[in-house]
Amino acid sequence: MLLAAAAEMQALDRAAMEEFGIPGVVLMENAGRGVAGLVLEAFPSEAAGGVLVLSGPGNNGGDGFVIARHLHQAGVPVRVAALAPAEKFRNEAGVNLEIVRRSGIPLEFCPTEADVPGLAGRCRSAGLLVDAVFGTGLAREVTGRFAEIIRTMNDAGRPVVSVDVPSGLSADTGRPLGIAVAARMTATMALPKLGLVVWPGRELAGELRVVDIGLPPAALRRHPPAQELLDEAAARELVRPRPPDGHKGTFGHLLVLAGAPGKTGAAALAAIGALRSGPGLVTVGTPAGCQPVLAAKLTEAMTAGLAETADGTLAAAAWNGIRALLEGKRALAVGPGLGLDEEVQELVRRLAAEAPCPAVLDADALTALGTEAPRI
Repeated sequence: MLLAAAAEMQALDRAAMEEFGIPGVVLMENAGRGVAGLVLEAFPSEAAGGVLVLSGPGNNGGDGFVIARHLHQAGVPVRVAALAPAEKFRNEAGVNLEIVRRSGIPLEFCPTEADVPGLAGRCRSAGLLVDAVFGTGLAREVTGRFAEIIRTMNDAGRPVVSVDVPSGLSADTGRPLGIAVAARMTATMALPKLGLVVWPGRELAGELRVVDIGLPPAALRRHPPAQELLDEAAARELVRPRPPDGHKGTFGHLLVLAGAPGKTGAAALAAIGALRSGPGLVTVGTPAGCQPVLAAKLTEAMTAGLAETADGTLAAAAWNGIRALLEGKRALAVGPGLGLDEEVQELVRRLAAEAPCPAVLDADALTALGTEAPRI
């Protein structure tokens, strides 16, 4: 599953409009209609008790106006609280504000701090809240009136459906920017955002649903996000059919460099996990003193002892042994339980620069790379 950072999602929206000619008002219409459909599907009884849409001064607020219109057309009692003066809603948001006005949907403007207490009462009396206050573009801490509005939604005791991201949540880091909405469901546009799948954003988002807003597949091919979540569907695509006459030599040989005194468990777990991922053969390279321990722990993996320091961790002199072990290997995993001795870090950096096969660096190996960038 592709994951979009805020800037990547903005680039995709621009591409849809500028490169493919899709008007922004069409994207907003698709977004709002999709969220309204999710509300009707997932919260029919709550919606029947009345929906309050809180719309902030931006495209997220414009989505809120579209949501309100589609709920109204479906017979749901809905009212809109616009959290800025009318003139602040421009372009597509302004168009949809005017449609709400002409459609007879109850609409009130709440542009000042004095409006918050009244808004709190309406939140408590609603069956469901739609959070369309801030979208993915929020980059600064939420303070003042908007912080109070978010606190009001959280304290109302009503389920909240957030539009795109819970208001106040960083779309990139998953951390609240001061304060964030705790949603029952987040309906995000086109692609999940990074901040919705990492903690604490994952918890604050509630159930995550993706709304198709009509982005052309070609736009994704031209401007692909750099991140991907390895979910079940993606993992299935990585598992290739195995020939009936295959054997352990058919499926590749993995070298795992891991372990140190007191940390052989990390090396054993890495080897067991590696075996479950599908290679035909796994060898664990580890300090010589740890090799007997790992040989006893591991039934399916092979083990090899390497030169070690006086403290029992891998020594720089292990390089030649590692290079010999790498012959014929299809992949390399480095890091679990290796420790952070200076000679270990030197080995890790050298492997990052010179490994002859695809490599996964984890745990202590990542720390070693963070200490000094490899010279590649």
